[in-house]
Amino acid sequence: MGIASEPRKPQDRYGIIARIEELRRVTGLNKSAFCRSFGMRPQTYNNFIGVQGSKPNVELIVGVANAFRNYADKRLNLDWLIYGEGEMFLAEGDSPSQPPSKRALRQVVAEIKSS
Repeated sequence: MGIASEPRKPQDRYGIIARIEELRRVTGLNKSAFCRSFGMRPQTYNNFIGVQGSKPNVELIVGVANAFRNYADKRLNLDWLIYGEGEMFLAEGDSPSQPPSKRALRQVVAEIKSS
């Protein structure tokens, strides 16, 4: 009988926000264009990355994941976005992990908020 592995935990809000900002820089988009790509107002986005330090919500994570799932013939690595594991983009031939359900993302967000 094998030992059950610990479930993966997201990093704190700063890790996720830092990765989202890194993705924005890599895409070369300014904040306005980046936010438009997933339907968020720049002011709301600034609340996440700025001094207010709002914790990421499901809409932000799902919006970014959907908007950049396929970017310039590259596939965004959801494990990198959510958990900080692996590279930003999957290597050619790597199979992506299954996208998390909104329920699973709500749990991730709840864990971040409680940290």
